[in-house]
Amino acid sequence: GERFRLLRGIEGLSLSGIDAAVVPSTPRAFLGEQVNGARWLFDPGLMDVPPQLAFLWARVHRDMGALPSRFGRVARYGSTLVTGPLSLRMRFKPAAHEQALIYDAQFIDASGHVRIAIFDGESTMSPALNRLAPNHSEFIAGLRA
Repeated sequence: GERFRLLRGIEGLSLSGIDAAVVPSTPRAFLGEQVNGARWLFDPGLMDVPPQLAFLWARVHRDMGALPSRFGRVARYGSTLVTGPLSLRMRFKPAAHEQALIYDAQFIDASGHVRIAIFDGESTMSPALNRLAPNHSEFIAGLRA
């Protein structure tokens, strides 16, 4: 849904990774007026962007869907509120088997500081998951144009 639409653009997509522009969410956008002024320790919307991009990468490069299966570790840097826009740098790593997609992801603020990092994120790929993106061929054609 809308709460998870934080991706603002894909700057690069290759076999080795994805660079993208994203914005953080707010507790108010997720939970309503009763939490106005609250802050995230870890933004659930931002945590969902790398798995979304892993799905996209898997469709483009392997013609399979991919769903998240784990984060190895998540780190947050700095004590100030994470504000946007942010750059996301996602890099893929060797995996133990062909259905695994392993990555590290960094969310970088406008000053060039890493604010959140995901280490050893993993998604599992399968052709059966293609059903989750019904207009795949039109979508991929638009990406490659």
